[in-house]
Amino acid sequence: MLKDTQAQSVFQWSMLILAFVMGGIVTIFGTYIMSSNRGEFDPFFYKYFSITVVIMTISLFIILKSIFDTRREISADGTERIRMNSPKYMRMLGMSIFGVYLIHALVLEILRDGFLGFSIDHTSAFGIEMSPGIGIPVFAMSIFALSVMVVIIIRQIPILKELIA
Repeated sequence: MLKDTQAQSVFQWSMLILAFVMGGIVTIFGTYIMSSNRGEFDPFFYKYFSITVVIMTISLFIILKSIFDTRREISADGTERIRMNSPKYMRMLGMSIFGVYLIHALVLEILRDGFLGFSIDHTSAFGIEMSPGIGIPVFAMSIFALSVMVVIIIRQIPILKELIA
């Protein structure tokens, strides 16, 4: 199973990194080619279940799981627990990821539509025009950072904490 998989050899690490990088390259060039042929942005390779996104997600999951040495342990009395060798802030971030997933679409809409008095999208931020090569990473990191902040705030409210804990 995927949850029990970790990279242990140089070959496995190389294959995981290659899969992630190749998935990204195919996504970028595939999107460019399909968008050029269509005359407008074609999101085919960006969809959650496109083969390139699935390959990148699985490889990144195993890479991060291997880096932080997360593994399942069963004690003598039969209880199961997850053991993580990672810094406290990474464990806290990891426990917030489900909440980030739940809220990121709302944050994306808020940033893109300018509900906070400014807008950020894949070609501009705070009224500054930029190329998609810079704009897409800025947009993605802004969505992630704001989503994490919202989840951290929600986790401080006892009634709401149970929804995303």
